[in-house]
Amino acid sequence: MNTRNTLTRLLLASLILTASACGDKDDSATDDSTADDSATDDTSADTFPETCADVLAEDPSATDGAQTLYWEGDSTKPWDAWCRDMTGNPEEYLVLANTGPDQNFSEYTVGVNTSGESARTTYTRVRLDVSASMIMSNDQAFSTTQGTLYQGDVVVTVMAYASAASCGASAIEGVGNVDLRGTPFTIADNFSIHGYEPTGEATLSDGNQVAVLSVYGSCGSLYPDSYQGGPANLLGQGGMLVAYGGN
Repeated sequence: MNTRNTLTRLLLASLILTASACGDKDDSATDDSTADDSATDDTSADTFPETCADVLAEDPSATDGAQTLYWEGDSTKPWDAWCRDMTGNPEEYLVLANTGPDQNFSEYTVGVNTSGESARTTYTRVRLDVSASMIMSNDQAFSTTQGTLYQGDVVVTVMAYASAASCGASAIEGVGNVDLRGTPFTIADNFSIHGYEPTGEATLSDGNQVAVLSVYGSCGSLYPDSYQGGPANLLGQGGMLVAYGGN
């Protein structure tokens, strides 16, 4: 009888130890699962700001100035942006690497049917609507215009980005320039001529990062198809489509 009791006690002790070990194993598995969940949470927390509003959401103290944004929120597609109006309605601007009197300008060239001086607007930064993939031609926040042109009762004081105009038949050439070199963007729009007896074209080069604009007419103008209306005095709307993928 004593032997049988002893065996019974040993069997019960063995069962208790086994159950305890199983309980420890389950707890360990639970801990591992928690660790895995934590690792997953850390990965999902990695975000890349697509807009200046995203920057402000991450850092409410952010002010106007240079920021690195990511096209479509893709970490492999960074671009140098200038954020403006961070205390109101944040907007994105593309910083143009090549600027000066003969780069990134739009001009209405004075000619036979006009008087005054050629109106040339030069740009150092351009408004980039990231949701539309479009440079907004009418934004003048970072532009300067030299010259005032008179066409009858119309006084031309500014020209939309990526445009050219002339009112001197075949004798006077309206000119303009788009230069996106030094940025990761290319021109993704077509250009068309408008006006009375217009001729001219936009010649693209450097992997579609440069466009040289030339137009003649009585009167004639040249601008992107995504810009609707006259470029003189910003009478139109829209801009120029771009794509990510330049140098």
